[in-house]
Amino acid sequence: MIDPRRATSGGRALERAMAVVGDTIEQAAHHGEVMAAWSRLGIATAFLVLWPAVTWYELLAGITSAYVVEAVAVVAIGWSLGTLWWLARRRITSRLVIVSVLFDCALVLSLFAMYVVRPPSLYFGVTRVAGLGIVYLVIVGAALRMTRSGALVAAGTIALGLLPIVLADNTWNAGRAFNGGPSVLAVYLLILGAALYGWFSARRTRELALEAARLTLSGERARARLGAYVSEEVASASLALDEIPLGGVRQEAAVLFADLRGFTTASEGKEPEQVVAELNEYLEAAVAAIREAGGVVDKYIGDAVMAVFGVPTPKPDDAACALRAAVGMEHALADLNLRRASRGLPPLRHGIGVHRGVLVAGNIGTPERAQYTVIGDTVNVASRLEGQTKDLGVSVLISSAAAAAADGAPGVPPLRPLGGVQVKGRVEPIQVYGLA
Repeated sequence: MIDPRRATSGGRALERAMAVVGDTIEQAAHHGEVMAAWSRLGIATAFLVLWPAVTWYELLAGITSAYVVEAVAVVAIGWSLGTLWWLARRRITSRLVIVSVLFDCALVLSLFAMYVVRPPSLYFGVTRVAGLGIVYLVIVGAALRMTRSGALVAAGTIALGLLPIVLADNTWNAGRAFNGGPSVLAVYLLILGAALYGWFSARRTRELALEAARLTLSGERARARLGAYVSEEVASASLALDEIPLGGVRQEAAVLFADLRGFTTASEGKEPEQVVAELNEYLEAAVAAIREAGGVVDKYIGDAVMAVFGVPTPKPDDAACALRAAVGMEHALADLNLRRASRGLPPLRHGIGVHRGVLVAGNIGTPERAQYTVIGDTVNVASRLEGQTKDLGVSVLISSAAAAAADGAPGVPPLRPLGGVQVKGRVEPIQVYGLA
């Protein structure tokens, strides 16, 4: 069945998919920044706790030069907590990513500057300390933000910042620091390698994320295409199945038939394109009213439309929805005729029949080509009632079964009894109602 939400807008699924594509990289960057904040928090906390010379009393009493390292750890913890607080409430931004990467670089450079200012007793130069590995960790970790420039920014910042530290180390700690050309070159080659690894890692991860988003977009596009022919519920169920099962489910639902009066005769002498345009204009207005009332279109039959309420998912107010749809279609046709009059076109008239009862909803056809539809006496009666509107001179006929099921529901229009009508296939007349 055609879901009017798909048929009229046709793009809700695609809009969702485009949103997925747009948000994929942002979400990945958000998660990457969260991971980086937790990693920084864990390392700084462990460093602070395990550092033997620090006590909380001394930190609270006043951070002196002897505790600059501990102060750096405290700043890292504060920054990490602040970042996590921010990310829990707001979206990631490119500015935050770059500032966070630069902050990590500043932390690392400040620690190595401390080696120069207060070298340990066993010291051979800043390029030879065991903790230098954290430099490469920061560079590669910049790729967690899912930005290809992050690792390059980190590598460039550390490379530029490390150069004056090495020069100062060779000057102030001459005789102890052995930061020769080979060791400096090795460090910078490792920085370059870490930058390239981080860049390629971020690039590949972005490509994988975008590919996943493109697959999602492709699936949603297929769902949108399918949604032009069946309801959203049927489309979702069909896509989840390996094979389409034939057969149906017995249930109660409301059926609405609407047909344009004299449209075929009025179309004689008109160009086919004009006929199609006028028919689509009416169907767009009619289907919009059906959509607003919660129905789905089962099929178009020439200039007629068949809609179902309560299929495939049963609805306790299916009859009330069908009646509200009928009223909405009446208003929509009145508005359409005003627009047609402004263009010098004659007004359109339609007949609507509404019935509620037991029917069978399911897939009819073959495994190769099936159609989800509803069949049964309820469908036939709704169609017969629509045909009777012309004889009774009304635009809407509602069966007593549909009227009784909708009685007392909010938004149901007042009805007036029209007596009984004889329909084909029924021995007893059917009591019908019209809009008051």
